[in-house]
Parts: sequence; C-alpha cells; structure tokens
Amino acid sequence: MRPNVSLLMPLILSFIFAPSLLLAGEFDGKWIAKVKESTSACKHIGVEFQDYYDVLITQGEGNTITLTVETTGKVYQGGRQAANPNYIHLMGSFLKDAGIVTQYFDLQMSDSNSGMGGSVWTWSNGMYNCGGSYKFTLERTQD
Repeated sequence: MRPNVSLLMPLILSFIFAPSLLLAGEFDGKWIAKVKESTSACKHIGVEFQDYYDVLITQGEGNTITLTVETTGKVYQGGRQAANPNYIHLMGSFLKDAGIVTQYFDLQMSDSNSGMGGSVWTWSNGMYNCGGSYKFTLERTQD
C-alpha cells in the first residue's frame, strides 16, 4: 500500500513556510539580561538602569511571547516574526513618576542559550516627555 502524499502535503508545507513551528518554546525559561550601554534624556524619572535584569521568557499560542522582568515585576508582550523566528519584538507600558512609560524591546536570539537586544522607552505625563534606550546581552540561566 502506497502512502497518500496529498494528505501529508499540508504538514510538509507548514514546516517549509513556517519555520517558527520547529522552534516552539525554544526560548522558554529564565535569562539574565546584562546591560552594556544605556542613554537617557530624563533626569530622575522614567526607567532606572541596573547592570543586569533577571527575566522570564514564555511562549504562548503561535508566535506570542511574554517577557517578565523578575526584578521589577513588569510584563512585556509581543511575538516572533514568522520569517525570522529568532527575532522577538515586545512592548509594555506602566505608570511611573506621575506619567506613563512605554517601552519597546527587540531581541535577536543567537541560539537557544544566548542572544542580544535593545530597548527604547519614552516617558510622558501629557505635558512633558523624554526617553532613553539601552543595549544588552542575554544568557539563559535556567530552562
């Protein structure tokens, strides 16, 4: 009996055209983000910089990703690009210093244990605004 190739074709095509399916959950776990460079146009408001941040990365349905900064409790949500599943874009907002901080992260994962990234953030109270950015490396500390 010959296998019916037409039944397997959708599965084969999904692996060819959606490589992120092969990597589902690959980046789940605890990571350390080590800040290498930071800038800020804000004085005493906005995002405080640390030398490192303990983060938890979890993958949800499809390409959705959640990053939780364990040292601050802040949560950022976003996803992986289907065309480049090692690239992750996230964003989050929170109240700070009588204003709102909106922060974006771009992560480029080198492999399942390391990567690098950057963040751009803005603070605004509706009348005044300022912002900053930082770059960091990522190392997995625990699955």
